[in-house]
Amino acid sequence: NERIPLTPPMRLLLEIENMAQASPATVSRGGVIFMNSFDVGWQPYVTSWIQNREIDSERTQLTALFQKYAGRSMEFVLRNLKTVV
Repeated sequence: NERIPLTPPMRLLLEIENMAQASPATVSRGGVIFMNSFDVGWQPYVTSWIQNREIDSERTQLTALFQKYAGRSMEFVLRNLKTVV
């Protein structure tokens, strides 16, 4: 039952693998949000960005380009290159 003091500009984010041992009280107090695998990744960000473009032809062209190249490019990077963080 320890509490971590946070100042107003501080935020705390905890990422867990599963909720097998979480009680309903833990879930409600922690403000847990469930996200399925479809809602995470780069695609939702790109979709949102494209939807906010003002020119219809630009949205159409960007959608086609991302669908054609982005997925394959990212797969290539993940398979063939080392990530340095």
